[in-house]
Amino acid sequence: MKRPRLAVIAVSLVLFCGFTALAFAQTTSASTSPSGAVPTLINYSGVLKDSTGKTLTSVTGVTFLIYTDEQGGSPLWLETQNVTPDRSGHYTVQLGSTTATGLPTDLFQNGEARWLAVQVADQAEQPRIMLLSVPYAMKAGDAQTIGGLPPSAFVLAPSPGSNNGELAGTSTPGGSNNAITRNGTSDVTTAGGTVNAIPLFSTSTNIQNSILSQNGTSAVSAAGNLSATGELAAGGAAGGHTAKGTVEVDAGNTNNGSYLPGLSFGGGGESIASNRAGTANKDGIDFYTKDARRMSITNGGDVGIATATPSHLLEVDGTTSTTTAQIAMVSPGTDAAISLKNTNTANGGREYWIDSGSGAAGIGSGNFAVWDDTALAARFVIGPTGNVGIGTTSPGAPLDVVSSSPFGIYASDSANPATGSSAAAIYGEATATSGAAWGVEGVTASGDENGYGVYGLANNTDPLKGGIGVYGQSYAYIGTGVFGQYGTSQSETGLIYIGYPMGMWADSGKATPTFGFALVATADDTTAGFFVNNASDAPTLSVEADNSTGTLFTASNFANSESCTIDQNANLTCSGSVSGVVPVDGGSRQLAVSAIASPKNWFEDFGSGQLVNGLAVITLDSDFIQTVNTEIDYKVFPVPNGDCKGLYVTHKTATSFEVRELGGGMSNVAFDYRITALRKRYENVRFADHTAETQKQRETAERMHARKGNGQSHDPQHNPLLMPSVSPAIRPQAELQPAAVR
Repeated sequence: MKRPRLAVIAVSLVLFCGFTALAFAQTTSASTSPSGAVPTLINYSGVLKDSTGKTLTSVTGVTFLIYTDEQGGSPLWLETQNVTPDRSGHYTVQLGSTTATGLPTDLFQNGEARWLAVQVADQAEQPRIMLLSVPYAMKAGDAQTIGGLPPSAFVLAPSPGSNNGELAGTSTPGGSNNAITRNGTSDVTTAGGTVNAIPLFSTSTNIQNSILSQNGTSAVSAAGNLSATGELAAGGAAGGHTAKGTVEVDAGNTNNGSYLPGLSFGGGGESIASNRAGTANKDGIDFYTKDARRMSITNGGDVGIATATPSHLLEVDGTTSTTTAQIAMVSPGTDAAISLKNTNTANGGREYWIDSGSGAAGIGSGNFAVWDDTALAARFVIGPTGNVGIGTTSPGAPLDVVSSSPFGIYASDSANPATGSSAAAIYGEATATSGAAWGVEGVTASGDENGYGVYGLANNTDPLKGGIGVYGQSYAYIGTGVFGQYGTSQSETGLIYIGYPMGMWADSGKATPTFGFALVATADDTTAGFFVNNASDAPTLSVEADNSTGTLFTASNFANSESCTIDQNANLTCSGSVSGVVPVDGGSRQLAVSAIASPKNWFEDFGSGQLVNGLAVITLDSDFIQTVNTEIDYKVFPVPNGDCKGLYVTHKTATSFEVRELGGGMSNVAFDYRITALRKRYENVRFADHTAETQKQRETAERMHARKGNGQSHDPQHNPLLMPSVSPAIRPQAELQPAAVR
C-alpha cells in the first residue's frame, strides 16, 4: 500500500495544570485563545500549483478539508481561505482562523486518525495527507474542563433537608442565599464549546459540539445528515411550509435501492423517485400515482408519459396493453415535429410526423409537412408561400400533386340529380389577372398508354339526361375552354392562331415527331366526329393548310384502300367517282349522279344563238373567259334546233366565235351550243400523278393501325389495373344521340 504523506505541522509545547501537552502554534491575532487556553489553530504550509503543474503566485481560493479516512466519506470539517503564495508558490495558513472559535475541539478527542485534503479553486481535490500526533495535543484542552465544561457548570446534589429543593450557594451581601434550582437556567462557560452549537453527550461522561445549532429561538440547523425514525413534521398548524435553499435526498448516491431515493406524498402511492441502480430510466426521475409510474424524465432530458424510455423530447404512449398509439415531440435537430405512431406494425402501424423545420428530415426548407417516418417520405407539404404539395416537397402551385400511381387526383361527388343539387368533385380557380395561372393542372409521368393527366367521369344513369366528364369554360374573348397539347412547347402554328375564342383547342406541340396528331377521335358503330353549327355566315367545319405544299384534307378507307384528297391547290382527287345526290319521287328517294371525269381540266359553258342568212357571231361570257385560257384552242359543239344543211364553227378568237350553215346555206335556224376550254394554269396537266399523296395517306392509316393496343381499355372504370380504390357504380346506359339528330 502506498504510504500516506505526512503533513508539516508547526507546534509548540505548553504546560498547563501540571500536564505537558503538544499544542498548536499560532500567531498573536484577534483569534488568539484566552490566557491559559489551548490554541485551536493549526499552521499548515504547502505549494500552490494548477492542474497542469504550473506554480500559482497570485491570491487563490483554497478549501481545506479534514476526513476520517484516506479515501471516500464526508468531511468532518472544512473551510475556504484566500491564500497568498510567494514567488515560488509556497504559502502558510492557519487552519481554523476563519472563525472566532478556531477548529472544533472534538475533531481529535476519540484518538482516531485524521486526514487533511487540499482543493484549489476550480480543481479536483488533491490526495489526502495524514495528520501526525502533534494536532492531538488539542486533547490536552480537556485538562481545563470536566468533560469539556468548566467546574462552575457542576454543583452538588441537594441534601435531603434542603428547602424547596434549593442547592447551597453563596450568600449575597444582603444576607440572602444565591440559590440555584433544578429547573433554573445558568450560563455555562467553556473554552472548547462553539457559539450556538447544541451540546452532545459523545460518551456517558463527555459533552461536545453536535451537528445541530440554534440561532435564537426560531431555527435549528443541521450540518450533516438528519435521520428520523418516526414522522418528520414541519410546523403543526394548517398551511404550507417553505424549504429555503437546496433540499437534497441522498445526493451522494449512497442508497442504491431499486427506486430510491424518493419523496412520497400521502398514502395513495404518490411519489417522486430516482432509479439509481436499475436499467429502466437509470439516473432519471419517475413520478408515481397509486404506486404506478406515470411520467418519467430521462437523464438526457427526454420526457415520457406512460413510458420510462422515451426516445423523443416528449413522448406519450398508450397506457394499456392493448393501446399501441404514441405521441412524441421530435426536435433533436433543426426540425420541430410532433410524432404520431402506432407501434402495431404487424397490422400496418406506421409513424407520421407533423413537421416544420429547415429540411433535415427531407421535408424541404421552410415547409410544414406530414412526414411518413416509416417510409422516410413527405406525404403532404405546405410551402412557405402557401402552396400545397402532395408527393412533392417543392409545390409550384396552390395545389401541386405528384403521384407515381395512375391517378394524380381522383375525386367524386354525391350530388343527387333528382333533387336538382349540384356539386364539383374538383373545382379549380385561378384569380390572377396577368401571367401564367392554372385553375387545375394534371400531369402524369407514366410512359404507359393508360397514363392520365386529368380524368373525368360522368355517370348519370338516366338515359334522357346527359353528363359531362370534363368541362372547360372560358369567358375571355380570346380564351380557350379546354386546351390539350403534346409536349412542353406550343406549335408555331398554334402561336399564330392564339387570338381566337375557342371552346376546345388541340395542339400537337412544337416538339411533335414527324408522325402525330393534334386531335384524334375514334368510334365503332357511331360517328367519330360530329359538328353542328347554327351560324348564318360561318362554316360548320373549316379546314385550313397554312403551307403552300400542305394538303388540306384527306379521307380514306383502310379496309379497301380507297381515298379522297384535297391538295394544297384545293384539287379534289378521289379514287372513286365524284357524284351528286338528287331527290326523286317527291324526296322519298335519293339518287346519285356522277360527274364527268376527264384526263385534263376542262371548264364548260352552254348557250344559244340564231343564224341570220346562215351566220351567227357568239361572244364568250366575260366570267367564263377569266377562268379558262381562250388564247389556245377550245372546243364548241353547236346543235341546230331546226332543219338545215348543218352547222360548223369558224373564226374562234379569245372573246368570240362564228357559227355558219354548211354548204353556203342562208337559213335563219336557231341553235344551242356547248363550249369547253382548259382551266387557266392547268393547260398542260393531263392525268396528274397522285401516287405519292395516296401512298402517304395509306402509310398514315397503316401507322395508326400498327399502333393498335392490346385490347385493354383506356377507361379506368373498365381497366382493373387502373381502377380507383373508391369508384361509383357503372351501369350500361341507353344509347344517347345528339339533340340535333334525335
